Amino acid sequence: MSQDSNVRPPAIFRAESSLEEQNNPSATRPRSPLPALQLATVYFVLICEPLSASVIFPFIAKAVNEMGVTRGTSPQQGTMSASLYGTHVATLHIPAHASLPVRNQRSFLHKVGIFRTLELTLTSTFSYKGCCVLQWGRLSDRIGRKPVLMIGLMGLTVSMLSFGLSKSFTSLIISRAIAGMLSGNIGVTKTMISELSDGSNRAVAFSLLPIAWTIGATSGPLIGGSLQHVADAYPETFTDPFWTQYPYFLPCLVVAAFALLTLLLCTFCTKETLPRRPRSYFKRNYGTIASPVGEVDEKENRSISQVLTKAVIVAILNYGCIAVLEISYYALLTVFLAVPVRSGGLGLQPQKVGVVLATIGSLSGVIQLVVYPSAYRRFGLKFIYRAALLSFLVIFPSFVIMHMLAELSGLDDGSLSHWHIVMLSLVLVCNSVVDMGFSSIFVYVAAACPAPDLLGATNGIAQSVISFTRAFGPAVATALFAYSVEHRLANGYAVYWCFASFSLVALALSTRLPSSVEDQDGHDHIH
Repeated sequence: MSQDSNVRPPAIFRAESSLEEQNNPSATRPRSPLPALQLATVYFVLICEPLSASVIFPFIAKAVNEMGVTRGTSPQQGTMSASLYGTHVATLHIPAHASLPVRNQRSFLHKVGIFRTLELTLTSTFSYKGCCVLQWGRLSDRIGRKPVLMIGLMGLTVSMLSFGLSKSFTSLIISRAIAGMLSGNIGVTKTMISELSDGSNRAVAFSLLPIAWTIGATSGPLIGGSLQHVADAYPETFTDPFWTQYPYFLPCLVVAAFALLTLLLCTFCTKETLPRRPRSYFKRNYGTIASPVGEVDEKENRSISQVLTKAVIVAILNYGCIAVLEISYYALLTVFLAVPVRSGGLGLQPQKVGVVLATIGSLSGVIQLVVYPSAYRRFGLKFIYRAALLSFLVIFPSFVIMHMLAELSGLDDGSLSHWHIVMLSLVLVCNSVVDMGFSSIFVYVAAACPAPDLLGATNGIAQSVISFTRAFGPAVATALFAYSVEHRLANGYAVYWCFASFSLVALALSTRLPSSVEDQDGHDHIH
């Protein structure tokens, strides 16, 4: 290559470049400032999604039972709501007196998976049936991001008010369906984050996304658990018969009010990020977020085949793999902590389970905020993403070790040894790395987009895939758990080895991701 060549080889091919520059070209450039108010508004919109989904988990089973759908399940049950990062809140209905026969408990675990699938079906399958989230993403590429966000927030508001006023199971289903069919905000918020950032600060912007999700997923069950049946809990304050007739309206009202306030914030503080002029893009096999070359008619219709380039498919497949592992891990963790030792768990009381899960979720968010930006600049996206996949090879065997320790030490249900604390701390660290992996794959998906005017559709497709994995993942994981324990497959630990093996598959797929998504000029693209 000649000295005066305009094409500069990537840092990874230059012998004089440092390891930091090889892994991440942005490490040598100053970071551009992020638009704080714009991003804050986007994060508030994102908080509404898990908040509205998780607020119902502390009381959904009780509400369904009161409507006669479960046809007389035993009243001897306690409700445990455990807030989890990343997806939703797992709600288990563990018998208050752990005296059920082992076979009944295993059957019960299977029903837990089925019930969670029912709920997640209401919030995911119904929501995204007909690829609603994809269509909202494509619509945002035409009419703008802001109108789609506002429609979604209005849909959430109506849905929550309708849910709180529901008196039949059918109305519950319709209420949840409204939220999903009118809301494509998860994909659109990721699109806006991409458009509000550039190659020097995009990883920082995306690192805050899991934290916003955690806030919503943690606050939801607290609101739902503390504000349901307020007429019974605070009879002196809530004297109106309305609160007795609609015992679940207050938590739904609080969430609806938050969505409405976010709508007002979005209306007055959010600027449209989709350009209103003819847009342009590189005609190449791999994508770029902003690289003007030739003009394209703004009204040109794009087909899905134009979105699904090789780079997009590889990025979405990797996104799907880590999502399957994460949702399965959370489902298994919730069940593992709660069920008795003889049934494959630790038998912790609901209060302890809540403390463990809340600690893991909150500290992971703090670690992500503090560590991820510097880790990204030092090691790059691919290193962090593969480290996240490797973390699952530590997490799943940790379940086996913790249960073996409980059996060998003869601990009673609900007791934890010092070694259990050590293992749970290790899981906490690995969970933080998994969160960083999600932030990295978000950047990969955005960078794989073949054109700026296809960014909404790209995120819509990715979110559709993830929604389906999160709808069925918990049922598969908990059913495998119950089957492994009941049939003593690999001494009851087969479910963990299955997912550990899948981690290796995901790790192999990750080799198809590029080492960097940036040129030296700062434009994001997969090359």
